Amino acid sequence: MIQLKDQELLRRLPAIRRAREFHLYDASGKRFLDMYLEGGLAWLGHRPEGLSLEIKNIVSRGVYAAYPGSEEGKLLKALTALKAILPGSHGHTSIRYYRSAHSEVLPAAIDPLYQKEGSCMLWRPGLAWPLDAESVEMLIPLPGLEYGRLIASRDETLPPGDLPSALIAGALTRCVWVLKKNLEGSVPFPPFIIPEGSPWTQQGPYCLWSGNAENYSTLFTEALELGILLSPSPDLPCILPGIQTSGDLKLLKQFFGGL
Repeated sequence: MIQLKDQELLRRLPAIRRAREFHLYDASGKRFLDMYLEGGLAWLGHRPEGLSLEIKNIVSRGVYAAYPGSEEGKLLKALTALKAILPGSHGHTSIRYYRSAHSEVLPAAIDPLYQKEGSCMLWRPGLAWPLDAESVEMLIPLPGLEYGRLIASRDETLPPGDLPSALIAGALTRCVWVLKKNLEGSVPFPPFIIPEGSPWTQQGPYCLWSGNAENYSTLFTEALELGILLSPSPDLPCILPGIQTSGDLKLLKQFFGGL
């Protein structure tokens, strides 16, 4: 969850009427290339394949609360299948779901974009699995829904996970399968590479601001005027969209080439 001061920066974005793939549209129809992507929760875009239908089907059954159901087993199966294609993840066999993002069962996961070692590391799509961590928190791209923590661990003694609601488990399961399909067919790097000498560093699709933090607010506004939504904080990564149109590439070159 972004901090209040960062929400204030995000409020400079006009009211958004709709979203499609990696673009946002305001009431006037102006399009913004989303490089914030909700911190990675929209890594698959704002409409992951089949997600809306999955949510609609679950909502129609009226089961919102966290009761035992088939969705929990389906989520575990999907996560196991995803891990099977991620090199180095085979040792993290204990998979747990904890409802609260602030669960104290494990310490907060360390983001590998900023620090490479820790007992509990975050796994981001598009980056390598944290081989040496005892536990790994998996960032599953599920836009708009705060779902808690998904942990894969070597520690077999972790407390039992929480019961997920059918809505959260079903939505997560859908996104896990879409993510697996995406990673199996992905290329190593996005088409756009940030030019050398830029005040940004790039790790795969993730772009980190390395310039003066005091200048970031002005940069954020300049990007909005151009039609790009950056991360609302210099301490959070901007993310290159997984699909880039010719217009997107032109926009990215215009912005990053002109810094």
